[in-house]
Amino acid sequence: MLRSCISNYKIPKVVIIRSIPFTLVCRFVQCIILLYGILYLIFTYPTWYQEVNESIASTVIAKIKGIYYNPIEQNQSLIIDNADYIVLSQEKDALFLMTNSIQTVQEYKRCSESFRARQGMCVNDSQCQLKMSLPSV
Repeated sequence: MLRSCISNYKIPKVVIIRSIPFTLVCRFVQCIILLYGILYLIFTYPTWYQEVNESIASTVIAKIKGIYYNPIEQNQSLIIDNADYIVLSQEKDALFLMTNSIQTVQEYKRCSESFRARQGMCVNDSQCQLKMSLPSV
């Protein structure tokens, strides 16, 4: 049974019909199908690789004029102008506007990030600078 399935195959018969009306109808149907395929490609192919986004793409930047003044202890103050507090948008379709500022006083040490590192802790007062200013980048 397996041998007959592998070695035997069928060949379709070719039938020749010598009728002019039947031949004309077959050729007409073939031309219509071919014409439909060509027109379909012509009108739809340019849009296959394009995805058109109809939404409006825009960006809004709010420029704020003025200064921010924050008095700190011991007759010191912090002044921030508009170049310091304008923040670029970090989300899509969002606007960020600073309305409040909370200052947190940081204590700068040799290694203030880790309290567990003994070599990073200050041994005497000369190693720790109170309110040390960091260089601006």
